Amino acid sequence: MQSPIPVRVHPRLVSPGYLSTLGVPPLRGRAFTDRDADGAPDVVLVNSAAARRFWREDDPIGRRVRRRSDAAAMAPLLKAAVAEIDRNQPLGIVSQMDRLIADSVAPRRLNLWLVPAFGVLALVLTAAGLYGVMAYLVAQRTHEIGVRMALGASRASVLGLVIRQAGVLAIAGISAGVAGAAALTRFLATLLFGVSTTDQYVYVVVSLLVAGVALLAAIVPSLRAAGVDPVTALRLP
Repeated sequence: MQSPIPVRVHPRLVSPGYLSTLGVPPLRGRAFTDRDADGAPDVVLVNSAAARRFWREDDPIGRRVRRRSDAAAMAPLLKAAVAEIDRNQPLGIVSQMDRLIADSVAPRRLNLWLVPAFGVLALVLTAAGLYGVMAYLVAQRTHEIGVRMALGASRASVLGLVIRQAGVLAIAGISAGVAGAAALTRFLATLLFGVSTTDQYVYVVVSLLVAGVALLAAIVPSLRAAGVDPVTALRLP
């Protein structure tokens, strides 16, 4: 069995009428046709120089050409080919182009993972912080809420009071966050691909997301405030 010969090729995409347009008829075999589409067996056209070099006196019709994508398997063949020319010639690192590209963008890929990770962490901290603040404020205003309810305030009005207070905090935080993001856009420009640093859609969506998280974080303290017993609240010091 003849050992494979590694060859560096430059693939080109052509249409079935490529050879006829150039006025170059095939010497053997056939040219590309419309049947050579996706799902059909792959076919290859080689020039006469390649046929003489790789098949010598053999008939190239019916031969198979295999695309080697495993750099580790190609390395010994490349080393042997270089050694035949000059045994003292050093051979550099042999690696796949996909691996080289992946290594070159690895720092940016890490940044793209860290940015959403910190964004999720910021959302969690926002929810926890707002919940803690609202729970503290409700505890501090328990006596006031009891007085309001004793004077006829409904549970819905108390619930709205606490949610409005949470909304003020959320709006203040969102405004500060948007202002900070706008100020840091020049530093974030190198981390974004296909997204503008001043994309209004992104600002609106993120703001609504933070507002939704803030609302969910404020629901439990708000329900707790609306469920305060006026008699018990008035007895508190």
